[in-house]
Amino acid sequence: MISSVFGAYIGIVLDALYFGGTKPIINHTSVLKGIGRLLMLGIVGGIILLPYFLVDFSENIFVLYMFKTTIPFFILSLVMFSLFKLMLGKMKLVNIRER
Repeated sequence: MISSVFGAYIGIVLDALYFGGTKPIINHTSVLKGIGRLLMLGIVGGIILLPYFLVDFSENIFVLYMFKTTIPFFILSLVMFSLFKLMLGKMKLVNIRER
């Protein structure tokens, strides 16, 4: 799953360059907001990982490799480490502002 590592790295770089990085107090919220973050991750992750569940195992090995592992996990890691913070900020599930 090296694609996850690349996706996470690119996501962190994008977050630092374009979205101002992540502040240490981002997760200082209530338990309910933490559960909300987990639910949102499950929903977004489920949508991104749909190709993993939709591609049949009888396909060509290249198709299996690309569409069941590489592409979905790269995109999931990229979204988790860059765009997901913005989405959670709009829903007020994380602390974006400094105290």
